[in-house]
Amino acid sequence: MGINLYEIDANRNRLLHLGFRMEELEVLKSVLMNYGKVTSSVLSSLEFTYKDAKRLQYLHDIVTGKIMIDNGNAEAVSKHYKRMYGDSNQIGIGHLPLSKFSTVPRLAVIAGIPDGHYSIYNSRNDKEGVRMYPVIGFSDKKILIQTRRKPILPYGSEKKLYYIKNKENGKTYYTEESNKISRQLKESEKAEIGTVLEIKKLTEDKKVVVAVDKKYTRMVNRYLIVASFREPEFHLGLCKIVAFEGTKIYVYGEVMKESENVQYNRSTQRVYDFGFEKGQIQEKLERTAKELYTYLKGVYYEFLSATMEYEPYYKKGNNQKAEMAREKVEF
Repeated sequence: MGINLYEIDANRNRLLHLGFRMEELEVLKSVLMNYGKVTSSVLSSLEFTYKDAKRLQYLHDIVTGKIMIDNGNAEAVSKHYKRMYGDSNQIGIGHLPLSKFSTVPRLAVIAGIPDGHYSIYNSRNDKEGVRMYPVIGFSDKKILIQTRRKPILPYGSEKKLYYIKNKENGKTYYTEESNKISRQLKESEKAEIGTVLEIKKLTEDKKVVVAVDKKYTRMVNRYLIVASFREPEFHLGLCKIVAFEGTKIYVYGEVMKESENVQYNRSTQRVYDFGFEKGQIQEKLERTAKELYTYLKGVYYEFLSATMEYEPYYKKGNNQKAEMAREKVEF
């Protein structure tokens, strides 16, 4: 009995951290002092409710070392808090904040435009780093971007850049004037002729819409920051949270599908952030996880490293059919 009383006082802070109340510690001490043991018959004679009696016995088993709780293990912590509070409280999808958005913009980078009026569109020609252009539409062969970058063109310009590829030696030539492409060349089976880009229109807010051949573009990959009740096998980093009543919530990064619309399971998931740059994944992930940890009165937090790599650009042959740039195009 004395050892048990000593253990209660010596482990007071740990027991309080595990969710027990000070009154419960005092009640346990009183029962031990007066009856020497904590059994169902003793607690029943003292008119404890079934729920309170089970909780006091659980506290006693922890104090005596019969039950050990590993505070560094999510499963153990979850099991403990479910036993403490799970009967009357259980977090579900309705308790999580709603998803913050339903669409994510598409971005693309451009490379391989030869020196000239249109080389300003090369993504690396930016003082602040690689420029990513908003994509407002695409087809099998071209994408449409919208930008404030405007080339300074000669009066009467066709507002197009053409390419002529020699199929025999693989070399590519460029011109901004279609009249420089001879009829003979146009009819030749040895040449491939196309439009690298074309300025389509000027918008009301002074932006230009440009159609660019996909051979000179790469679609930028996107990722989402998701909260779910199911632990994913593959992720871009994961924060494991245990809420106050024992429910486990997983906050993780995942690669977004090709659609512009955010797709997720609304019955088990929420989406709280998105991004394009690999270096920002962990920051966005941890910020979201900490917000949810506070919101859900969390009792456990653990960060797990990514189980998959995030690629900055869509690979060749993906569902958006973004093609790799040709020989001269470097990313």
